Amino acid sequence: MKMCRKPNRKNYRKMITLPAFFFISVFFLFSCFEEKREQNVLESVTGELSETNPSIICFKEVCTIPVPLLSPHGIAVGEDATMYITGDRKLIIMDKDGNLEDQLKLDKDALALAVFSQNTYLGYADYVEKINLLTKQRYTWAPLGEHALITSIAANNDYVFVADAGNHLVYCYDTEGTLKKLITGEEKNGIPHFMIFSPYFDIAACPDNTFWVTNPGRFRVEHWSAKGDFLSQWGSPGGGIDTFSGCCNPVHITLLPTYSEDNKGSMAIITAEKGIPRVKQYHDSGDFRCIVAPPSLFRTGTKQLDLAANANGRVYVLDPENNIIRVFEDYSTFVEAR
Repeated sequence: MKMCRKPNRKNYRKMITLPAFFFISVFFLFSCFEEKREQNVLESVTGELSETNPSIICFKEVCTIPVPLLSPHGIAVGEDATMYITGDRKLIIMDKDGNLEDQLKLDKDALALAVFSQNTYLGYADYVEKINLLTKQRYTWAPLGEHALITSIAANNDYVFVADAGNHLVYCYDTEGTLKKLITGEEKNGIPHFMIFSPYFDIAACPDNTFWVTNPGRFRVEHWSAKGDFLSQWGSPGGGIDTFSGCCNPVHITLLPTYSEDNKGSMAIITAEKGIPRVKQYHDSGDFRCIVAPPSLFRTGTKQLDLAANANGRVYVLDPENNIIRVFEDYSTFVEAR
C-alpha cells in the first residue's frame, strides 16, 4: 500500500481542479434537468396543438397497403393508380391493390421520384436518372455539383422540375434533360429566397407548365411558371390549424384535381408537416379546407410523410415509420360511393 505523502505542485493542481470539476458537473446536471423540464413543457404544448376537432376531418382512410421495403422513402402514383416507391436502393412497382408487379435495383438510394407517362425520374443527391418503364433503358443527366441535394422531382408533358435543397433553387429541364431555366427567386442581403434549413424542399407540377413549391423556412407554398415568373404565394407560421408550426413547414405537397361546380379545373394543395405529423388540404388560393390525416394516425416524431394523389381523388400518404401506404378518400365522396 502506498504511503501518504505531501503532494507536489502537479498533484496539488489536481486537488484544486477536482472540487471545481465536481461543482461544474453538478451545475450542468441541474441544467440538464431544467432543459428536460422545458422540453416536457414543449411536448405538452405540441400535444395540445396536435389535437384535432373531428368536424374538420373531411377524408377517410379507406385502406393501408404494406410496403415491402425496410426504409421506404418516396412515393409516386400513376394515372392507373399504379404505385411507385423508392427505398433500400430499389424502385418497386405495385398495382392499385398492393400486389408487387416489378422492382428495379438502383446503384444508390433515390431521394426523390416522379412518374409521367412511361418514364420515371429518380433524384439522387446530385443528379437525375431517367428510366423508361417500358424498355428499362436508363439515362443519367449531368451532375449538379458537390453542394447539390435533390429532394423532390415533378414532371409534366413538357418539363421536369427538380428541387435542390443544397443550392436553394429549382431546375426546369425538358424531358430529355436539357436545362431550360434556373429559378432562385430574389435574394436579399445574401439570404436565399428559398429558405431551406433541413432536407425538405418539395415540388409539384401542373399541366399548364407551372409548378407549386414549398418554401418551408418561410412557412409557405409558392406558385411559379417554368419560365421563372412568380405567380402567387400563401401560408404563414402559427399554432392555428390553417397555419404551419415548427421551424419549417410544410415539408411535402401534392396536387389533387377538384371538380366542384363552382371551381372546375382547379387544384387542391395537399400538405404534410413534420413536428406535428399531419396532412391537410387547401384550396389553391391558400384557403384551408380540412384535415386529410390527423396526427393521431402517426407515431410521434414521424417526418417523412411523402404524398401522392391521382385523378380519382385519392390521396396516398407514405408512412415510413409503419412501412405502409395510407390511402384516403374525401369523406363526402366516400359516403356517396357507398
